[in-house]
Amino acid sequence: MAKIRDVYTSDAYYPFLCYCESRGYEEMHDLVRCPFSRLKEEPDITPALVSRIRVTYLAYLKAHPEEFLLEKKKAVAAAARAPKTGLEEAEEKLRAFFKENADRLIHVSEAVKTIAPQKLRRADVAAILDKADWCRLVDNSTYFYSGER
Repeated sequence: MAKIRDVYTSDAYYPFLCYCESRGYEEMHDLVRCPFSRLKEEPDITPALVSRIRVTYLAYLKAHPEEFLLEKKKAVAAAARAPKTGLEEAEEKLRAFFKENADRLIHVSEAVKTIAPQKLRRADVAAILDKADWCRLVDNSTYFYSGER
């Protein structure tokens, strides 16, 4: 596997190389975890440089696909196994929302919108509601507030 410094050799890539070094990216397969869309938020990396970085990465990926298949599978599996953050806070927001709307049925899509900034999936919200003792399931996707127990 090639080192990132061996592929991005031009002086123009120096800010990107510093970014990679600070994040612990050393080899090209490490860039599977790199959020290219957030690179433009870095102070020394311009949108034009992000475009060049991405094109170079994609060209390398196209030339050496076998090196990335296993790494991509590992990265996806690790992301799926990662624990969700903010579930307790989401549960408290949901409890307050259900308490305010105790007189009506609430669809799971409404509950997802209630905690929208936390970016939890519908399945995560449904799992929280299924485990909660303060709400009950009406059908597959509708709940009601049943009070504190």
